[in-house]
Order: sequence, then C-alpha cells, then structure tokens
Amino acid sequence: MVLDWKRVIVWSALTLVASQIIGVVSGFVLANTEFDAATIGELVDRHRLFRRIAFGIAAVFCYWRLAAGADRGKAMHVVAAFFLVQLADAGIALALGAPLAASFDPWSLSRSALYAAVGYGMSRILPQRATRMIPYEAAGASDVQR
Repeated sequence: MVLDWKRVIVWSALTLVASQIIGVVSGFVLANTEFDAATIGELVDRHRLFRRIAFGIAAVFCYWRLAAGADRGKAMHVVAAFFLVQLADAGIALALGAPLAASFDPWSLSRSALYAAVGYGMSRILPQRATRMIPYEAAGASDVQR
C-alpha cells in the first residue's frame, strides 16, 4: 500500500496549524478578559473546554478531508497523519520548555485518537462528491447543448 505522503503531510500541517491558532486565540481572549481572583479557576476551565471543542471540530474536519480524498488506504492515511501531528505537537511543546510527561498526556492522546477515528468514520459514511462536476454532466449530457 502506497500512501500519498504529500497529502498526509499537508493535512497534518493544517491540523497542527489549526490547533496552534486555536490555542493562541484562546490565550489572547483569556489574557484580555476581566476577572477576579475568585473566578479565575472557572474562567480557565471554560477556556480549556472551548479549546478542546474547537480543536475537536477542526481535527475531525481535517482527518475527514484527508481520508475522503484518498483513493485507497484511508485508514493508513489517517494513522500516518495522526502520528505526524502528535510528534510535531510534542516537538513544539518540548522546544517551548514543556516537560516530557506533559507532551505525552494519555488523555490528550486518547482525545486526539478519537478525533482521528471520527474523521475516518465520516469519510466512510458520508458519500463522496465529484471534485470536478461540470453542470451539464449533472443534468445529463443529452439535456444540455455544448
């Protein structure tokens, strides 16, 4: 089985960039939010939840589009992209000074694996659309003059 590595790398990069953008935006919003000492814990928890939901939606979309465009080996494309995203994310975290244990959190890895599985499942369930549908082909060639 041959993987389309260009496709895997591009969608992995998009997934990683989406997660970083979501984290940065969440951090800026949190930093610019007025709060008092009594509610800071609740505010941080709310922003963590927002990041998890937003990243889940973005990751599922990216894994779905990656798998949907693969002719064969949809699962292997998603698995390869999942590992690339996890390794790149851990590398970025380590480069920014995060401890090694925080870079490989089992709950975070489990959530990410769930997002990849849902994206793969969506590619199997949802019908494929033609990438280049010409309007007269959709209506039937006999109905429209060229």
